[in-house]
Amino acid sequence: MKRKAAKFEKPWTPFEPATLPDSAHDLLENVGGRSPDGIAVNSRYEVWIYKLEPLSDDLPPMVHLSIKRRDRDPVRRWRDLQRIKNEIVGIDVEACEIFPTESRLVDTSNQYHLWCLPAGVKFPFGYRERLVMEGDGNKSRQEPFEEGERPADTVTAPKSDDDIAAMANKMKAESECGSSAEGSCNCESPLTPDHPHLLRGPVAAEVRFCSRCLKNVSFGGPNSRR
Repeated sequence: MKRKAAKFEKPWTPFEPATLPDSAHDLLENVGGRSPDGIAVNSRYEVWIYKLEPLSDDLPPMVHLSIKRRDRDPVRRWRDLQRIKNEIVGIDVEACEIFPTESRLVDTSNQYHLWCLPAGVKFPFGYRERLVMEGDGNKSRQEPFEEGERPADTVTAPKSDDDIAAMANKMKAESECGSSAEGSCNCESPLTPDHPHLLRGPVAAEVRFCSRCLKNVSFGGPNSRR
């Protein structure tokens, strides 16, 4: 069966700064809220930006993005959230949503929240390699890209089990230690704080991981953290 053509919304426009009226600041203060450090608005979304100080010595300063559609409908596209993150805090920034325990659940409106690490700091979990696909495979379905949104490195979804196996083998070969142009992982040698593939950031205790092989290493103490 032929799939229907995707229906996209109004064209995406660049984010522009916006301000709150004084009355809104007063209202936030009266209810114990905090005024944002910045507001960004485009054709589809309104984003309130909060700069967060570190909660402990083990955590870096972060940025909280509070996101809502301008028509107040639910957000239906993951790609929109990724694009908001890229355009407001940067493509080298990692962010996450939190699915909390029920004891601290806040579900009051069609509002979405991203907590963003400093540029270059990565979470010690998640996929290690990049992969973007388009088209429907034999075991997958992918929504089309909007005009101007398709990344240059997008590949076509595999159509058969043999295609899937070939792609998996290619990715495995490219991700093995020493195969990257960034330099050899050299897993037979001790990992050092200046290792080219080391994940740096607010990892619990003194453990860091090689992003190529996930071998872990302890630097011995808090003064050794990168």
